[in-house]
Amino acid sequence: MFGIPSMTPVMGPFPLEDTFGMGPAACLLRRSLDPGRNKAIIQFATAPRFRSAYSNAYHASKSVEHISSMAYESNKFYTTTCPTYGYWFGRFILGCHKRMGDKVVQDYALSRKIFVELLKHLEGD
Repeated sequence: MFGIPSMTPVMGPFPLEDTFGMGPAACLLRRSLDPGRNKAIIQFATAPRFRSAYSNAYHASKSVEHISSMAYESNKFYTTTCPTYGYWFGRFILGCHKRMGDKVVQDYALSRKIFVELLKHLEGD
């Protein structure tokens, strides 16, 4: 308009291949509907295991042309083109976590009453 170039970047069209990780995101959403052990659906901590499985398969596949690494003593940093490590997928995971939340179920080996009695006996010794 008015011969002035746009200040915003070009918003598309995007390539036909999945460069953002929408395929793994759809699979993760489907996995999140599976029944859980303590709730009707799985907890958030269970769902992202798919992300690491996809990443391991991606990095072992023919899709990886090269991986650059930077190392100093025991610290190593890698650059990768895996879609599940991109900005879009990171924001997707953050949104999933905020919506699914975490429910912590404590695993008490002893009831609280017995534990308090045990502590009283230990303090007496």
